Amino acid sequence: MIRLFRVLFPTTTLAVLVSEILLLFFSYGLVCLFLLDVDPVFFLVEEQGLLRIAIIVASILLGLHLQDLYTELLVRKRTLLVQQLSMATGVGFLVQDLLGYARSELILPRWVM
Repeated sequence: MIRLFRVLFPTTTLAVLVSEILLLFFSYGLVCLFLLDVDPVFFLVEEQGLLRIAIIVASILLGLHLQDLYTELLVRKRTLLVQQLSMATGVGFLVQDLLGYARSELILPRWVM
């Protein structure tokens, strides 16, 4: 157990959270590397690409948290897991859609998303 902000967290839950953050950042970074026409470093630094990716990663992690996927790490049914992951990804798409209405410069390009 790790104590953070006077709350005890299981180390496995924190390990899963950190690994998912890294996995999501690297996967969106690789997609930017292969699919964008501009230089990936220019997109990530100059065009606020890291902020855009951080927003989508945070929204997907929020969706995973809202589906209670961090409380029980044992998978009982694979179909339920696929449905919960689809819902979490849907939260990311909804956040991107709302950002498109509010501040269109913060949304990811369509094929990157």
